[in-house]
Amino acid sequence: MAQPDVAAIANARPKNVEEMFRASAAQELTTRRELLLARLRDQGALTLDLNPAQLTSAVLNQYLKVKERAMV
Repeated sequence: MAQPDVAAIANARPKNVEEMFRASAAQELTTRRELLLARLRDQGALTLDLNPAQLTSAVLNQYLKVKERAMV
């Protein structure tokens, strides 16, 4: 599940030292998350990287694609 709060912190321009460290941590978290998702996909895992509001319909659509391909 995507984390819009972390993305906002990572993309914000820091105004002070504390915000700089928060932004740096958020950027590192985002990078590590993207690498993990890429590795999972490379190994054949089906992944969804979505905002929570989009999750229900996206999961249903992905399930239908998987079922259509007889992967279940």
